[in-house]
Amino acid sequence: MRSWPKLFCAAITLLAASAAEGADDDAQSIVVYGADKQVLRTFTYEQLRTTFPQHEMETITPWSKGGAALRYRGPAMTDVLAQSRLPSMVTIKFGAYDGFKAYVKMEEIDTYKPILALEIACSPKVIAQNACLEPGDYRPLTLEEHGPFLLMWPLDQMPAYYSPQRNSIWVWFVTSIQPPD
Repeated sequence: MRSWPKLFCAAITLLAASAAEGADDDAQSIVVYGADKQVLRTFTYEQLRTTFPQHEMETITPWSKGGAALRYRGPAMTDVLAQSRLPSMVTIKFGAYDGFKAYVKMEEIDTYKPILALEIACSPKVIAQNACLEPGDYRPLTLEEHGPFLLMWPLDQMPAYYSPQRNSIWVWFVTSIQPPD
């Protein structure tokens, strides 16, 4: 039988550890940091969905099952960066909820035009489960689908050699955007 003091101490330790990880642990927003780590901007899911024009992208991904293309929707990454208050730079660092960091060149963003996917198109299977009303509807990305914020690239427009070498640019559950270290 476990004693409550041990459980209490374990819970306090976990809370302290997660608090120490920083402000980019908020699952419902993306924090933009400046070069000196000050917060320049915070974008909530709702702001990203309503403030920016939404773009659709139909693409396969490096993890697509059977090569099936899916439709995603969200703001263009260039639009988000334009409103981020970050200075112009050659490389951007994206942070993920699990601590993963990806360094993406602005040239890649300008060339391939990724979106910050917030939603995925409803499939017939999802409609049958009453999660969507009809085909063409979109729903928020789930954690299993690498949401709520997914840096999505048009894989079919990228050179064949590119994806295996740069799979790290597909950032799941983005929580921060900032200059590189």
